[in-house]
This record gives sequence, C-alpha cells and structure tokens, in this order.
Amino acid sequence: MDNVGIALAVLATSTLSGILGMGGGMILMGIFLLLLPLEWAMVLHGCTQLASNGSRAWLHRTEVEWRFLPRYFAGAVVAYLVLSYLAWAPSKAVAFIALGSLPLIGRLPGLSGRLDITKGGVASLCGATVFGAQVVAGASGPALDVFFLTDRLNRYQIVATKALTQTLSHAMKIVYFSTILTATEQTRPFSLWLVPMLVAIPPVGSYLGKRVLHRVSDSRFLSMTRYAAIGIGMIWLARGVHLLVME
Repeated sequence: MDNVGIALAVLATSTLSGILGMGGGMILMGIFLLLLPLEWAMVLHGCTQLASNGSRAWLHRTEVEWRFLPRYFAGAVVAYLVLSYLAWAPSKAVAFIALGSLPLIGRLPGLSGRLDITKGGVASLCGATVFGAQVVAGASGPALDVFFLTDRLNRYQIVATKALTQTLSHAMKIVYFSTILTATEQTRPFSLWLVPMLVAIPPVGSYLGKRVLHRVSDSRFLSMTRYAAIGIGMIWLARGVHLLVME
C-alpha cells in the first residue's frame, strides 16, 4: 500500500464529507477495496470513518437533532444482531455493486419523500437499512442520504445528525468484521502504525469541510449532495459489474 497516497485520500474524502455530509466514505471504501482484502478493508475504513464522522459530529454538536435518534439506534441494533447471527460477508463484486447501487436506488421517484427520517418510525427503518448497507457495501452514506432529503432540517442539522448516526454504524461495522477476522485468522496486510495515522487525519478534513459549508446555501447543499452521490455511485457500480463478469 502507498501510505502517502492513502493519507491524502483520507484527507480529501473527509473534507468532502465535511462539506456534504456524505460521499467521502463511498470513495474511500472503494479505494480500500481496490487495495485490501474485503474484511480488512471494512475494518480499516471503519476506523477512519469513525474518526471522520465522530469529529464532524463534535464540531456540529449543537446542531444534532436528538429526537428521532433512539429509534434509529434501535433499528441499527436489530440489524446488527440478525447479521451477526448469520456471520455473512459479501464478495468484492457484491460490495462494489451495492456501493454503487445505493445512491441510484435512493433517487427512485417518490422514494425519498416517503423516507423522511423525521416522520414516525422511519428512523428505525433508517437504522436497520444503514447498518445493512455497512455490511454489504462498507459505506452507507447514500442509503442514509435518502432519509435526510427533507426540508424539515437545515444543512447544519443534516450534517451533524448524519455524522452521529454514522459514528455508531462504523463502530458496529468494526466489531462485526473484526469478529469475522478473528474467526478466520486472516493475516493483517498493512503496518499497525497506519491505523493511528489515518485516525488522526479525518478531524482536519472535518474542520476544512466545515469552513466550506458556511459558504453554501441549503438549496445548493441538497443539489450538490444529489449529484455527488449519483456520480460516485455510477463509478463503483461499473467496477462491481466488471469484477462480476471477470469471476
């Protein structure tokens, strides 16, 4: 692995997520899948995104919308228990296809309007869906984004609340795939010192992203989020289909 290249990728993607509240994790997950075995890619990505989302949630902590988070957490825990019982891990082709499909599925006509996280039990469905996406695709930003395409929250509330939910999801993903790695005794393909280095970089990106976010309007923010998700999704979907055909 090119450690300098990885470090720059982490900085760039955490800055992107700091601006849009999504997108960076998708790009970084794809990079890790290109360089690492799937289970190790999931764990290293989880560590990096835990720092990225955690720092972003802290920077915007006064904007977090807490009222529907207990229902979100309940849904995520149920999904974790079910998938842990199955102890399932996808192939790289499936992970890439899922990673690329999520933002495209999320843009189906009428779907986002029905999946407003501020409404009733939708938050529990969001929690279960997002953690399921973490296991299948490694990144769940596009799936989460579908539930936050609402005018009931401003851009700061969206970024802050999504960051907190993602912090939980990535922590659960680390535990999930670490358990699989322990059971299968897979050799670690990178130096251990790489982990703290990558954990230290995302807070810088979160800070830079926040500076840019101040210059973006709410309407422009939602438009940028939609186009970024679709563009990234199409790239990873093509990669997944290519791998599937080559198998």
